[in-house]
Amino acid sequence: MKKLIFQYLVIISLFSLTTLLFFHLMPIKIFFYKGLFIYALTLLVFSFIFILSSRIKKWIKTESFIAALSLAFSLNFAFFIIFPVTFERSVTMYFLNQLEKVKKENKSYSTCTNGLSFKQAEQSLIEGYIKGKAVKKRVEEQKAAKTLDFKNDCIFITSRGERFLKFSEFIKTIYNIQ
Repeated sequence: MKKLIFQYLVIISLFSLTTLLFFHLMPIKIFFYKGLFIYALTLLVFSFIFILSSRIKKWIKTESFIAALSLAFSLNFAFFIIFPVTFERSVTMYFLNQLEKVKKENKSYSTCTNGLSFKQAEQSLIEGYIKGKAVKKRVEEQKAAKTLDFKNDCIFITSRGERFLKFSEFIKTIYNIQ
């Protein structure tokens, strides 16, 4: 039993380190798609290594390897979605970072020392996040996903985008999202 636990821990650790290495090496711009590609690639690499190594020496049972790899993938992918993807896309994270920046710079705005008034926070979000970052980034992502297209300097939803929206409505209904 100890040997099996050790094997699982080794596979999970190596899987995690491999994905982190790939995150630093892959030039894919859209972070979420980069993650999808990296996790698929890591699964393929580990499967290939297992096939090669098992021909040389049977160090772990096939079903144990599949279970350990599934666990490694699930843990890593869940972490990826919950933390890095959320942090990269989140208005809340942008807002908190802006407040931290104001605090570190020790600035005073109107009546707020080391902070922002509600109006200033709103303006910061609109100017810095929405206009400065969010729209361009989301347009690039959705163009790559083929859910929107351009014609005569106008952005249009594609049939793929419409299908995605129908799917999202289904998910929202299941989870009672308003």
